[in-house]
Amino acid sequence: MINRNLDGSDITFEQDGKLSFNEEEHIYSLGGVEFSSVSNIVSKFFREFDALSISLKKCYGNELEAAKLREVWESKGSVASQAGTFLHKQIEDYLNGKEIPDLLCDVCYQGNYVKCSQRLDISREWSYFKAFERNTPFVPFRTEWRIYDADARMAGTLDFVCACPDGTYEIYDWKRSNKIDPTERNPWANGLNGLEHLTDTSYSHYCLQQNLYRYMLQKNYGLKVSRMNLVVLHPELPTYRVVPIPPMEREVEIILKKISRL
Repeated sequence: MINRNLDGSDITFEQDGKLSFNEEEHIYSLGGVEFSSVSNIVSKFFREFDALSISLKKCYGNELEAAKLREVWESKGSVASQAGTFLHKQIEDYLNGKEIPDLLCDVCYQGNYVKCSQRLDISREWSYFKAFERNTPFVPFRTEWRIYDADARMAGTLDFVCACPDGTYEIYDWKRSNKIDPTERNPWANGLNGLEHLTDTSYSHYCLQQNLYRYMLQKNYGLKVSRMNLVVLHPELPTYRVVPIPPMEREVEIILKKISRL
């Protein structure tokens, strides 16, 4: 149960403390009923990456080399995910009062062909976050806030929500990625199930996720969300980037109608 908001306000919500989350399996539930995560819902509107066929094609049908290539892909994704989760945790702890972050992250991957174990230094990413903090006036409201919509059986976790002077709220999502480009177009794949007009990129996925969070906050929590943002913190970039997310009411309506039939 959240007892106090970071801005010192005493605002509470009926939903506080009711949603359960199994972190290991990434499963949300309410009263024993499993809810779909926002990221899982969004994934249903894009084609799944066919790692098997693509790896076989790249390796000219050599099954062993294709299996090795798939593990290379999987290991890179796993290491990036572990580092991103670690960075999220340091930011969350800092915003909740911990002054000194941990900047060394131990990551590992153990496959049949690819094995790696290393210690990553995230001091560059942390310096980007601190630069963002210096340059961006904000009033923290809640971090890692789990929210849900009972009608759609949908749930998700907000990285960071700020209170704005005009009474509205702003969403921030931390991204340790260098693949977020609003101008990128995927020449091979678009969306599905009514979202064919969207190109299949990381940016499109994140836009839909943020808009579903916005929908839940406004419908179920009575909060007006005025802005949504991705904050990109990647060590290969020269500094942080703030990527604004546009409102997508039409796409949210399409998603809600589609999942209501499932």
